[in-house]
Amino acid sequence: MNELSQLCGYDCIKTFTRHFKKYFKQTPYQWMLDRKMEEISLLVENSELTITEIAKIYGFKSVSHLVSLYSKRYGIPPYKSRLIKSV
Repeated sequence: MNELSQLCGYDCIKTFTRHFKKYFKQTPYQWMLDRKMEEISLLVENSELTITEIAKIYGFKSVSHLVSLYSKRYGIPPYKSRLIKSV
């Protein structure tokens, strides 16, 4: 986050976060998580990587955390998303 705030010309992370949220209506963390989940969705649907492998690639400490976030965002767990896509 520090690097991102500096790239945008902010010395203070709190100021960067406040301005980011004002313009994008979400925190930088939420924005990055959204981008990450979009990439994960593509991998789930279009790759043969296991959900465990995807969780490790994207830095999740547990597969259950990834499954929980994925299910909350897309309404179904990743394995079902993969099954639907393969039909």
